[in-house]
Formats: sequence, C-alpha cells, structure tokens
Amino acid sequence: KASSRKLDQSHALMETHKKHSIIMKETESKIPLFTLPRKCSDSDSSASTMLKEFSDSSTMCLFEPSTQHSVSSTFSLLSTLYGSDEVTNGEMNESRRVESLSILLKRINSDDTALAVSSAQFSGDIYGSIFAALSGGDNAKASSIALESGNPRLSLMIASSFPQARSYADAQLDCWHQSGAETHVPTGILRIFFLMSGSMSVEDQMFKSNKSSYGINWMRNFGMRLKSRCNMERSISSFVNQYNACISSGLAPSPKPLYVDNVSFNESRDTNNCTMYQVLNHYANHDRDLYEIIAPPGHTIFRHDYSASFHLSSALVSISDATMGFYKDTLVVDSVSTQLVTMGSWEWAVYATLCVIGGQKVSEPFAHARSLQAKNIIMRNFSPSTDPLANQRREFLENMGIPSAWFHEAFAYRCANEGDVVGYVDNIKRVSLQDALMTLEAAIIPAMLLESPEKTLELLDAFNSLITGESQNHWEKPNGCGTIHRFLILCRRVEALSKVALSDISAYRDEIYELNDNASSLADAISNITIPAPCLIMKTDFMLKMSPRDFLFSEAERTLSLLRMKLHALQKNRGCATDAPTLNNCASQLAFDLSCDGMFGTSIVPTGDSSILRGRCGFKI
Repeated sequence: KASSRKLDQSHALMETHKKHSIIMKETESKIPLFTLPRKCSDSDSSASTMLKEFSDSSTMCLFEPSTQHSVSSTFSLLSTLYGSDEVTNGEMNESRRVESLSILLKRINSDDTALAVSSAQFSGDIYGSIFAALSGGDNAKASSIALESGNPRLSLMIASSFPQARSYADAQLDCWHQSGAETHVPTGILRIFFLMSGSMSVEDQMFKSNKSSYGINWMRNFGMRLKSRCNMERSISSFVNQYNACISSGLAPSPKPLYVDNVSFNESRDTNNCTMYQVLNHYANHDRDLYEIIAPPGHTIFRHDYSASFHLSSALVSISDATMGFYKDTLVVDSVSTQLVTMGSWEWAVYATLCVIGGQKVSEPFAHARSLQAKNIIMRNFSPSTDPLANQRREFLENMGIPSAWFHEAFAYRCANEGDVVGYVDNIKRVSLQDALMTLEAAIIPAMLLESPEKTLELLDAFNSLITGESQNHWEKPNGCGTIHRFLILCRRVEALSKVALSDISAYRDEIYELNDNASSLADAISNITIPAPCLIMKTDFMLKMSPRDFLFSEAERTLSLLRMKLHALQKNRGCATDAPTLNNCASQLAFDLSCDGMFGTSIVPTGDSSILRGRCGFKI
C-alpha cells in the first residue's frame, strides 16, 4: 500500500494537467492531442483554480525538498500574478496584487526569516533579530522580540499601522540627522528605522560595500522594496524593473535559485536566474523566452529534470501570452516522457507525448509524428505477460482515446518475442489479417493439420468469417489458407458421403459430381504452387515442430487424387473400403515430421485410417 501511495503521489501533477486539459486536435487516424486551454479573460476564475491545484499537487510529488519548495512557490506566484480576485471573483486591481505578492513572499521566506532571527538571537544581536523579522515581513514577530528585549516604544512603533509607523520612523531619523547623532547610532537600529520609513538606502549601501557578507537573499530584498514610500501608486511591473536596475548598479542581490546558498553560488558560472524571478520578469516585460523561464536549473539542482518544467510551461502558455517553438516544445515533452518511462509510468509518458505546450497550431505531419512516438512507447512497454498493471494502464489510455488496435499489435509482437506463435496470431489478426494469415500458413497450419484436422478446420472457419477487402486476395491465393480451407471441407464432405448406404447413394449424384469438380480444380491449383522462402520475423518456441510446407502440399496433391478415385467409386455405386492394406497400413509422410508429443495436446499421430491424409482416404475399386 505504501508503494502504491508513493506512485500515485508522483503522478499528482500529471493528473492535474490531464484534469484541466482539452483536445486541441485529432490526427487523421483519430488520435487526440491535448493542451491546456487559454485563459479567456483576467476575471476567468478557472485559471486561478487550475493554478491552485497545480500548487497543491506539487507538494504531493516526490521532488527533492528544495525543488518541491521552488515549484510549489512558482505556481503560487503564477496564481498571484495572473489569478482573479477570490473576494470579488473578478479582475484583481494592481494594489491588491502588490499586497498579495508581499504576503506570498513573506510565506515563502518564512523558513529563511526564522533562521536569520534565531542566528541573530544566538549571537546576542537583539536589533539584528528584530530587523531579520522585519525584512521577512513578520512585523508581529519583530514587535514581540522588541517587547521581550526591553524596547516597548520600538515594539509599539512596529505594531502600529503602516502609515503611522512610517511617520514615527521618519521623525526619529530627521531628529538624528539634525542633531548629528546619525553617525553614532548602531547600524542595527538604523537598518530598522530606515526599513520602517520605506527607504532602502542603507541596504543598498551595505550590499554595495560588501556583497559576500550581506546575508539577505533576493526575495527578502525584493519584499522590502515592496514597502517603499510610494508602493500604493506603483505596479508589480515597476518594482521588477526597479529591481533589475538595482542589480545592474550593484545595489541588490542577484536572483539566485532557491536551492542555491551564498557560499555555493558562483555568478560567473551559475548564470540561471531563479524561476520565480524569471516569471516576474515575464509578467513585467512580456519579452522573456519561455524555455529560459522554465529551464530546470532555475528551480532544481538536477539540471536535466524536466518533470516540473513540463507543467510550468503548460501553465504559463495557458494563462499568459507566452509561446514556445516546436523544437523546445519537443525537447521538454521528450525529456519528461523519458523520465516517466524510466519511473515505470509509461502510460503517463504516452499522455505527455500527446500534449502540445507551445500554444500554436500544429500541422498534420507534426501531429502524426507525435502519435507515432506515443505508439512506440506502447509497443515497447505494454506486456500483459509480465506486467500485472498492464490491463489497468490499457484501460486508462483507451479511455483517453488510444485505439485498442495499438495494444493488440504491441501484445502480438511481445508474443512473437516470447515464441508464442498462437498468441501472436490471435492478437495480430485484430490489426492485420494478412500478417496473421502469413503466420498461419508458415508456422501453424502445417503442424496443426498433422494433429487435428478438425481443429484446423474450426480455426480456418473462424478466419474465413473475418476475411474482407484486401485480405481476400491473400486468402484465395493457391498456397494460402483459403486453399487449405477448401481442401479440408472437401475431405469432410467426401468422408460423410462414404458413410452413406449404397442403396441411398443415388440421391447424392449431383453432390458427387460437384465434389469431383472441386477436387479437380484444387488439384490443378496445388500442382502449380510455388512455395515462397520462409518469411517469419519472430521467434518460435524450441518445442514447436516446423513442418515443411512442400510436404503438406505434396501430401494434399496425392490425397486429392485418392479422393477423386473414391468419388469415382461412389459414382459407380461401389462401397468404400474399411480395410485397404496397401494404403491404410502406411503412415502419411507428414507424420514422420511431427514430434511425438504433438503441438496441440495430442499424444501421438496414429497410422492407418487415422493418419491425417493418406490413411483416411482408403477406398476399394
């Protein structure tokens, strides 16, 4: 149960994608291609629902912890930037969007903020711990620390409403500046008051003077800038562009991925920006390449892991004006499908292969190529004989629109590789009757005839009912199954006539003449047969005895001659022999080519009257 639960969790994002996807196109063979629908308007609540479900699903997937944090945070950011207002169910105005972004950054930074507070408290830096809480947006924590450390007035200022706290901080800073005491105020206190006043000048100077010792990541720094003096009049786009300018001027930390720390990050080598910051830039400027935004190094330490990139790119195309070319689309899809196959979830790999991310119209050749790729995954991995979940996977894909013929073909070739000739024919006949007939003629009919003519006739009767269209010519060819079928029917009818009493035989004159004509035409056809070279492209079980087809038609030709003699005797109103020593005591030549245990369950091939061809056709002239 635990293993199945983990497997289900690993599919959570794929299940969310499938839940919200639509069929964008069907190939000429009716294979569906899927995509996420475009957002209709800024007030479209379905986009917000989809992004929330993606965010929830990402927390259930078996990502590495830092990757899971990055992916979940990115989906939450997308919901903040592109989602509708949950209160009014309409378009969110810019001031509320800035407020929502500030709250989101506070939540994402909570662990980093708590660590910074603990570190400052451990070293005895009271004002450092207060500033750490403020920089992470946790005013309540900062006020509590100030009160507990014997700074009730500072605690009251921090706990005050934002405009009041700002005016108090401005007044205190002006007082220090006019009195010349500003240079004597501890840096920790200055940082607190400048931050409360909405000024980033101290932070900019500290970062510029010593980047390596500045212990605040880009998200906390960006969150502090959202509280600048005129944040109510500015948009998220303006904050992003301002932060870009600060980075260029060396005044703000570069947007490192969340999994990277200050020590391990090398700006000259690690050039990938955090995926969240890439999303912010795309929202602000609409000129970012989609592949650059969702590239794995922006959110995971595993640089070739596209499992999250697939869903991030699909969501971005759905909710924004982003597009991605077919080459990059195929790169992402191929990568994630390969990962899914490696995980053992090949049915999800089929779904991913049939998804189109780029938001563009696809051509028929492109759609056909994707459907072939999906079919190849099924052909390689569908194996009912070894996979206990094979039928569940098949049902899942068939409900999605995958034709059942793909599974019959895959199982047929699996049987071929395992040497199961009968299984191969049983499945391939649902895909290609001609391939099934070729295998019957080459591998099954010659041996099966030796053991059980009646079973052979039943088998050919079943196939005869399926023959239509193009397979008719193959069935009717002289060395095909149709010839053997007519031959066995002739044998059965002659045998039935031989049991009719001589006093009643005159009533069957017309039938005897008809059978005689049939025997002659069959004999003429068989005499002109050219046996083709073996063309099987499959394994055969080592216990399977392969009988040469030329033996079969040689025996059939001799038997037809005997059948005609038997019919001639019936025409002359003579009885058929029940004991013909010259013929019945000599086993068929084909019998010597059969293994003693047989192929279809009989223990031995008898001689005399019971032998397959020669023995059963004895007669007396």
